[in-house]
Amino acid sequence: MQILRRSRSRRAPRLAPRLLATGAAVTATAAIGSLATGPAVRSPEYTQLDKPSWQPPGVAFPIAWTGLYTVIACTSALALTNLARHRERAQADEHELVPPQRPRVPARRSRPLSRQLSRRSAGLRRSLAVNLALNAGWCWTFFRAREFELASVHAAVLTLSCADLSRRAGSAHRGAGAALVPYVLWCGFATALSTSIARRNPRR
Repeated sequence: MQILRRSRSRRAPRLAPRLLATGAAVTATAAIGSLATGPAVRSPEYTQLDKPSWQPPGVAFPIAWTGLYTVIACTSALALTNLARHRERAQADEHELVPPQRPRVPARRSRPLSRQLSRRSAGLRRSLAVNLALNAGWCWTFFRAREFELASVHAAVLTLSCADLSRRAGSAHRGAGAALVPYVLWCGFATALSTSIARRNPRR
């Protein structure tokens, strides 16, 4: 029990460092995307596009994205912190349960829980990185390259990535997964909007 007490007395993983990391990643994503979006939305080429009547007003987009980026940073940090805390508890329990002598012929055992949690944490980080790369890249595909058909496909892939991010975050923290559902829905809406604009403005 003394070993277990020492293990559990270690400082628990904190939310703040992870929130700083995810916040920095999300801020970089927003900045890269704005480099393509800002000049394009003020250009005559964009204002003259044939857009569907159900497209929200321009002011709605920065408001929506500011809220969504905040949610992405907070939920990702919360899920990663929760996984790290569970992993540390699992490692402490596994150290307590290790037998004093290893058998000569080790039996086949399932992967330790701490290793499973490490893999889930790495998977969540990869999912977040892929999602943010797709997020920033869509702005360049749609606004800078003006490849509207490709942007529609890009948005659909981004929506799938959002769903995967929500699923992974939800497996670590139920509230985090639920909070990301609006992000999935918004990107699904963006896919429909991109597809409509592509159909209304075919390449000549």
